[in-house]
Amino acid sequence: MADSADVTRLFGGPGSGKTTALLDRVEKLLDDSDIEVRDVLVVSYTRAAASEIRERLADRLEVSPRALRGNVSTMHAKAYDLLDLSRSDVVGESEKEEFCDDYGIEYERRDVGDWYEVPFKWNDEEVRLPPEIDDRAQTGNKYTPTWPSDDDRLDVPEAIRAWRAWKGEQGLVGFADMLERVKERSLVPGIDYLVIDEFQDITTLQYAVYAEWRPHTERVLIAGDDDQVVYAWQGADPDLLLDEDVDEDVVLPNSYRLPSRILNAVNQEVSHIEKRQEKDLKPRKEGGSVEAIRNRSMLDLSREATRTVEETDETVMVLFRARYQMFQFIDEFIDQGIPFQCLTDQRMWTDRLAQYVSGIESLGP
Repeated sequence: MADSADVTRLFGGPGSGKTTALLDRVEKLLDDSDIEVRDVLVVSYTRAAASEIRERLADRLEVSPRALRGNVSTMHAKAYDLLDLSRSDVVGESEKEEFCDDYGIEYERRDVGDWYEVPFKWNDEEVRLPPEIDDRAQTGNKYTPTWPSDDDRLDVPEAIRAWRAWKGEQGLVGFADMLERVKERSLVPGIDYLVIDEFQDITTLQYAVYAEWRPHTERVLIAGDDDQVVYAWQGADPDLLLDEDVDEDVVLPNSYRLPSRILNAVNQEVSHIEKRQEKDLKPRKEGGSVEAIRNRSMLDLSREATRTVEETDETVMVLFRARYQMFQFIDEFIDQGIPFQCLTDQRMWTDRLAQYVSGIESLGP
């Protein structure tokens, strides 16, 4: 099929109102024509992001968020629908634990990802690295490397093959398997207008599904920011956003979140990136404060967060590069008696604690 879809690419820097601009376009699309919601599919990268967009769009359209579940979702959720799967068809954490126990490797709960959809640990000390960077690999063809007889580290490709074979034997599919089947079977969602948010974080497999869907639509909107790629470890490639063939580019001009000094610090950090889309954002206001503190422990960070809350009576967001760092912070911060929430896709026990405290406070004196 000829790809005749009209493609718009929307770049939105930090705090530029990208999601609002995306929703504005969806709402305008529905207002200016006889298009119905069922003709539109809005895809976001994570369940949390999809849920937020669904609620915000439902509020605008004055409908229930539940009514939009089939039209605002993750790509994996749409693939689940297209394949007509049930919960029992999808591999769960208990099955992953069972495989690891059978195979003799340590289980680890992992976020959904196309490339790393495996249930075992990737500790560099316990797995064989690519031979060109692994000091213990023996000289030879890099495609058929050999290893010392006393090297008992995990052979990742072998384990991945075993994991895929095990899923097949059990009649189960994982999230990456869903996308592969949708692509192989050329399954399309039957919509005329496709919107994909956080396009900078999609993987090559997700892009392949997008490329399969695109020719079957009239208009496409892809939105993202190549400076905010947070899922590179899962195979996200910002070049898929930057190199896409589009009919129109829109770059949002203002940051409604960042004051000038913070925006300047952001721009300084991203300026070293050789291949990027220039944003030239205008700050929310002049001022702001940026302080660089090096070599602080998690205890120091916990104390700093506590001091900030107590002195300013304002909210604080703490960002971490990795989940294990968040858990280390929680261990230090939990005794401070300050309610907090973990902004992750997975529900945490601390969320229940925060809800309990909020419930007590709502009772009043």
